[in-house]
Amino acid sequence: MAKAATQSDAATRTSAETSALGFAASLRNKLRGISAHRHLHSPSSPQPHAPLSGRRASPFGCHRPQTLAGSFPRLQGAGRGGPCPSTAAACRPIPWRFERKGRTSAASHWAETKKTHAFLFHPTSCVVRSGDPRLEQAQLFKAPPPDIVGSRAALQQPCKGFRKGRMSSTPVAVVTGSNKGIGLAIVRALCKKFTGDVYLTARDIQRGKEAVAKLQEEGLKPQFHQLDITDLQSIQTLRDFLKEKYGGLNVLVNNAGIAFKVADTTPFAIQAEVTLRTNFFATRDICRELLPLMKPNGRVVNVSSMCGASALSQCSQDLQQKFRSETITEEELVKLMEKFVEDTKKGVHEKEGWPSTAYGVSKTGLTVLSRIQARQLNETRKGDGILLNACCPGWVRTDMAGPRAPKSPDEGAETPVYLALLPPGADGPHGQYVSEKKVQKW
Repeated sequence: MAKAATQSDAATRTSAETSALGFAASLRNKLRGISAHRHLHSPSSPQPHAPLSGRRASPFGCHRPQTLAGSFPRLQGAGRGGPCPSTAAACRPIPWRFERKGRTSAASHWAETKKTHAFLFHPTSCVVRSGDPRLEQAQLFKAPPPDIVGSRAALQQPCKGFRKGRMSSTPVAVVTGSNKGIGLAIVRALCKKFTGDVYLTARDIQRGKEAVAKLQEEGLKPQFHQLDITDLQSIQTLRDFLKEKYGGLNVLVNNAGIAFKVADTTPFAIQAEVTLRTNFFATRDICRELLPLMKPNGRVVNVSSMCGASALSQCSQDLQQKFRSETITEEELVKLMEKFVEDTKKGVHEKEGWPSTAYGVSKTGLTVLSRIQARQLNETRKGDGILLNACCPGWVRTDMAGPRAPKSPDEGAETPVYLALLPPGADGPHGQYVSEKKVQKW
């Protein structure tokens, strides 16, 4: 009865599986006892049956070893040995090692692989990473074809096509608080000058998309991602997105901020708490999550204000000395910012040497934070060429600054964009306060 069942199973196998079995058996005999590293190189033109020592492009935009014959006949436009629809240069060579650790069944290898990869498998091709929309036309197997036994090919360094979502090598810039005003102008300028993807971010998705549509009408191509800098989960969602899609970040412009109008009747203690929560503490949270993603030659711009420098001059001599110290730590700065908020609640902030401007103090803190972060980068990322600065865009006509300001938003964006696009290899400015594209004394 067992023999009859075996014959029945064999009869139901597709011709593709039979071909795969034969090739796998042949491969097993050839590789028995071999332990070697093979670096596969793409031929100038695809071949239907390239030798094992070569490699060809798969229909998924990644190069794969010629482990089993054929390709995906069910994929639209992909015949046997069909060319890769994406540029071959976008995929790097895959080193494969054929191990002499004994033969393992495809079933056991499959079980081990599924733990981390969730692959698709086709009996006449290779295992490929899910996520590409073209995979919808591929045949999905819950388990590999039965009884395939052969030497185990251990993937040493997967190409990008095997990763979830396929990581992009395109440079990427992010501008916070950029659905209007100076932030929108910065995105506009970066779309024109930055070679890569530029992300406009906003708390409100609808307003953000409307801003993107406005720039698209100008012939620009910004991207959009929701971001509320006062929401740590929102920040982490953006962080994970950038890490997965781009592997990091090239340019970060921290523009988001708020200010109460002069005539606002909100109690000053509340103004102080809300303003510092956004302009200082939330920007600090953004930096803590995104600075580790900065790629070599990355650029970070913290949009501060001349009001920060003005507020500093109104502080007591003791506070000025602390804020200007070259050795002040981030923890010490945080305590100073918290003390300001507490002093306003107690009604003693002026007695303690603070000025009566919550916005000004928040920008003082942001500028000092920038100086501290630059020192930290010198210690932890020395040699990576990352430049981080604070800047003043000037008095700009925005909802925040009012209609009487002399500068347009595009003019206000000039200094932030200048710092964001400092050329690779530049050694400065770094850790400075910059206005009108010039380093200012702090």
